[in-house]
Parts: sequence; structure tokens; C-alpha cells
Amino acid sequence: MVACCGIHSGALALVTCLVVLHGPALAQDYAREKRWADEITPAIVAGDPLYLELTDGSGKGHKFLTILTEGTNKTMAIVLAHGIGVHPDHSLIGVLRIRLADIGYTTLSIQMPVSKSEGITVRDYYPVLFPEAGDRLATAARYLQGKGYRSVVLVAHSMGSWMANVYLIETPNPPFAAWVALGVTGRYWGASLISIPWLGIEWFPGKIRLPTLDIYGENDLAAGVEAAPSRARAGAYPPLGAGDDSGSRPLLRGSGRCGRAGDRRVHPQAGPLKSARPHFIAHQRKAMKTVRWGMIGCGDVAEVKSGPGFYQADHSSLVAVMRRNGARAADFAQRHGVARWSDDAQAILNAPDIDAVYIATLTDSHCHYTLRCAQAGKPVYVEKPMAMNHGEALEMIEACRSAGVPLWVGYYRRALPRFLKVKQLVEAGAIGAVRVVISRQTARLPNQCADDPIPWRVNPALSGGGFFFEAACHTFDFLDYLFGPIVKIEAIAGNQANAYKPEDVVVAAYRFQSGIHGSGTWCYTADEDHEMNEIIGTTGRIQFSTSQPVPIRLLRGGSVEEFHVGDPPYVHQPMIQTIVNELNGMGQCPSTGSTAARTAWVMEEILKGFRMVPPK
Repeated sequence: MVACCGIHSGALALVTCLVVLHGPALAQDYAREKRWADEITPAIVAGDPLYLELTDGSGKGHKFLTILTEGTNKTMAIVLAHGIGVHPDHSLIGVLRIRLADIGYTTLSIQMPVSKSEGITVRDYYPVLFPEAGDRLATAARYLQGKGYRSVVLVAHSMGSWMANVYLIETPNPPFAAWVALGVTGRYWGASLISIPWLGIEWFPGKIRLPTLDIYGENDLAAGVEAAPSRARAGAYPPLGAGDDSGSRPLLRGSGRCGRAGDRRVHPQAGPLKSARPHFIAHQRKAMKTVRWGMIGCGDVAEVKSGPGFYQADHSSLVAVMRRNGARAADFAQRHGVARWSDDAQAILNAPDIDAVYIATLTDSHCHYTLRCAQAGKPVYVEKPMAMNHGEALEMIEACRSAGVPLWVGYYRRALPRFLKVKQLVEAGAIGAVRVVISRQTARLPNQCADDPIPWRVNPALSGGGFFFEAACHTFDFLDYLFGPIVKIEAIAGNQANAYKPEDVVVAAYRFQSGIHGSGTWCYTADEDHEMNEIIGTTGRIQFSTSQPVPIRLLRGGSVEEFHVGDPPYVHQPMIQTIVNELNGMGQCPSTGSTAARTAWVMEEILKGFRMVPPK
């Protein structure tokens, strides 16, 4: 029997041999797929469940679950394939199917075959499940092509990438325009995908003939470097100076944090990579240019929180500032060593030596200045809250999209080490599956004399709301970063103390698209200042503060572990660094116009029964 499964035997013969040897224990589990489908389809808010039928192969006649999430791009769509033993709305794939659609690309996330056995490996998955996995990938691609999409890209994660790897190797003309492989590390890739010593089998596949985006995280760097030669052979990269053009054309190779891609970019029409040397993949870095910033508005928030970050970040400089009060602009420039100042925003927008603009004005003018920056062709980093309302946020996004300039928003907690530690704990499963998030904030009324001017934060004409609108958005934006979009909200807001016009008490309950539930209470006329969030999971809890750099607390099994992670002196600086890096083609800033607009929608939904319309 082993002889019929030699190195040069086909996949069908290999499957036959190993199914006989393993017996039924490793058969694919359609009942488990149905349980997944019954569990997740009622919770799907973004996208639509859709069943596709296999028309050939061992699974002929079987209908498998997919989730179709439509975008605005009518020519290109994406098939998403998840990892081992899960479903098409799980974890990273569940986030990608929504966020790719948010930026315009229709996604079809498909249920990949799963086994009846737990704790098995890629070696076990290969003989039984890989052939049908290929059939499902092809069926999904044909469905999208039938809907009129001319280009279909395959994005696969972990086991899904291994399955895609074998399918693409064994299929001479696959129905995909490109392949994105997420987290395919070690030697199980390309030229040595499967090694089964107890059968004497080593699989040596041929070439992958698609443009390939190979993404692995920094924790996988060593394995990625080790596997570079086999990856190169699978992609048929020629040696240095060779002219063979028959292999795959890599779009991007490199390492990054948490699966984010590195910085080597090759256009698919630029020809194959000239060298597959491992040190190239690990260490190649292109020259970084200095991003020259102009600042519109240089008041309190720019003094410490953000301003110094623009000249302290690597490859970043602050060359000019603007404030309508010219004397104060000059004073800021002098104290921060900025070469130029102005009392006219147009001086910033017209300057040829300014690459990007930071808007640090009050909320009422965020939209106005963003539209002007877009018109001037300048990338924009705008303070939070993004806008006075969700409608303005959408207008800002559209203006920047039409102008072809990026838009980022100052929800800087997405890049702060303290909050990234919370994210790391959640994603590492420190508290098991997350079930509920609870937020609570109380604050005392500020001391205010009768003839004192109204603080801008509680003047809806300037801020868009009150303390809740101006500050709690940070919490909701970070929760969006952790768990994805909020899709359902029930809330009551009121004004109990009548000290100011806007809301001073809010109670809200909400549900994330992922199925996680949340609630919160915010009272700004209470007896003490206190703020805390608690994430409750199946095996523990995480407590952290949005507003204060207090220790993160991990509670599980009757014990408490504290993590002391301080904030940097200029809290915007890590976020600024992600923007500078993105402008240099390295990575992506995590706070965009699209993500911030979701937070704007949440705030508007919570306050819609109370929110005062600012005077014209």
C-alpha cells in the first residue's frame, strides 16, 4: 500500500491510502459544521449567510456555509479561508470579512472542512480534508465570478493557508488572481509542505503561479527565515541574475508585528524577486524619508499630548504651526522650536514643504479643515472626536477618498503600550472566550463661578456634546479595536444637575457584531472621580482604565496579577509613529477615518434621544 503512495503518486492515491490507515476517526465532520452554522448565523448582522453546493469530488452534493459581505467594488472580490477546526466568522477571518468590505471589497468567507477529532495536526488534516478544501475554494471563486467579479483574490489564514497552498500547487489554472497567505510559517510551506515519516512520504510540489502576498508576524520571524528557501522554490523565484519568468510574482514579503506585513513591495508586473536569500526577507529595509508636518490649531492638547510627538517620532518633523491668534501661534512655535507660524490655515495647506497636516482645533471645525486638506492633497491626521456627528464623519471620509489622501483620527489609545497589553491578553486567551464588557465612570462637577465662561467641552456648539461625548468615545473606539463593530445599542441619556446644557448621565447596553455584549454607566455629577472597564470571559476578567495609567488587573482562578505599563510622556507619539511608518510604506496606522466613523455612529446612537442640535 505504501508503494502506491510514493513521492510521485497523485493526491487521490495518497488520500486513499491514508484514509484506510486512519479509519473513520479523521473523517470530515459535516455535523460539526452544521452546529457551527446553527450557532453563528443568528448572530450575523453584517453580511448574509449563504450555502454553496459542491458539484464534484468526494463531497459532491454537500452544502457548506459561507458569509457574503458586499462592498462597493464591483470588479474584485475576496474569498476568505479560516484556520483549523473553526468557522467562517471566527477571530481574524471574522474581522477581515467586515473590514475589507468596509473599504470596498466584497468578501465571501467560507466554511472549510473540519475533522471529527480534536487536537490533530496538519499531517492528519492533509489526507482526509485537503481535497475537499480545494473543491470548496474553487466553488467559492466560481460563485463570485458568476456574480460578475472579474478578479477573485484568495486570503487564507493558518490551516486555511496550508489547504490553499496544496490546492494552488495541484491546480494548473486556479480561478484566483492572487493569493494572500497569513501565518504560514516553518517548513510546512511550498517545497516541503507535508512530511509523513511513518509512511516514508515527502511531498515535493511544483510551482505556485499566482502573485503572492506572504504575511507573517514578528514572533514567526525565525521560522520564516528558516523556511525562506522552500518558500522561494514553491514560488519559483529564479536565482540572482536568472531570467526565468515562469513562477509566481511576490507582491510583498517581509515581517511585521502581529501578522502585519513588512516593507518590501513589488508590483505584480515588475517581475519576479531576484533573490530568495533568507537575510533579504528578514532584514531588507528601504530608506525612510522624513515626514514634514504642519499643524492647524496649537492649543492645550498640542502642548504636551500631541505636539512634541511630531518632532520626537522617528523620521518626523514639525515645520509649521497655525492658530487664529497669531501671538499664541508664535509663542508655541518659539517654545517648541518650530521654524514657522501663521494665523492663516492656507499657509499650511499651500506650503510645498509640508507633507501632512495635523488638525488640533475644536471639534466644530474638524470637518471644515479636513475638507480643505483633502482639496489641497494633504494627508490628514485629525483630533478626536472625529466630527460633530456621524454625517460629518462620512463627509470627511468621502472627501479624502475622492482626493486620494489618507485620513487618520487621534484615537491614540490604539497604539499605546498599556492598551496593547490589554489587547494582547484578550487575544492570547488569558480570560477564555469574552462574554461581556462593563464600563463605569463617575466624576464630580468642576468648580465653576457663575460669571466664568462655559468650558468648551460642555458647549455643544463647539464640542458636539458634553463630557460623555468628548471623552467616552475613547473607550468605545478601543472596544471597537478589541472586538470589532458595535451593531445594536439601547441607551438613555439625561441632564440631572442642569449645570450645563448637554448630557451629564448616560446608561447604555450594546452588542458587538461578534456577539459579545456590553454595558456602561457614566455620571458626571457624582461624589468621586473614578473610571474603570472590565472584560469578563469564561475563565477570568481583565480590569483597565481608559483615562488613568493604573495597573491592568488580570483576575482568574482566585488570583490577581497586575501589569504596570506606563504611558509615554507624549501620548500621541506612538500613533504618530504608525502614521509616519505608513507614509513610508511600512505597516498601517490602526486609527482610520472608517474606524473612527464607527465610533461616531455609536456616540450618536447613544445620545440620539437627547442630543442637542448645535446652533447654526
